[in-house]
Amino acid sequence: MTDRFRQIGGQSPLLDIMQSLAAQLEEAVELPVYVAMRYWHPFIKDIILQMLTDGIDHIIAIPLLPHYSILTSGQYQKELTNTIALAADDIILDFVGQWHDCDAFINAMAESIEQQLQKQQRPVIFAARNLPTIILEHDDPYPQQVMNTAQAIVKRLNLPDAQWHFAYHSAGEPANQEWL
Repeated sequence: MTDRFRQIGGQSPLLDIMQSLAAQLEEAVELPVYVAMRYWHPFIKDIILQMLTDGIDHIIAIPLLPHYSILTSGQYQKELTNTIALAADDIILDFVGQWHDCDAFINAMAESIEQQLQKQQRPVIFAARNLPTIILEHDDPYPQQVMNTAQAIVKRLNLPDAQWHFAYHSAGEPANQEWL
């Protein structure tokens, strides 16, 4: 893993991308926008404490994951809820847990794919992060949402069935666990 990060400049570009998006959003909505993460700085706990210091009493949290799963967005929601409960009892949390069918998202994805197809016609592969099949026991909407997103983009682009495919990628550990 260290070698992979070294190949891309020594660190993941995700924090810089998220901070840039936050700055653009803050300018557009004229409200403070904060970036918080579960596994790296700035941590959710630290940002909640900063928000309290800044006098924020209503949080609208939008994970940069358009599809909801109890193992992805659901974990962010749980951590935010628990952190807020420990920090203060008068903060309102509105959690945007899914936006897979938002027209702006579908249009942006379709436009990006269309630009590539104008350069060269080729098959389109929609690849979604793989998750353990145990989510199916909890009526997790993730598998249906990722397929619905792919189908909405296909419809927007008017792609024939033979030109697109759907796949999951990155089965994780443990290897003996069943994956979507």
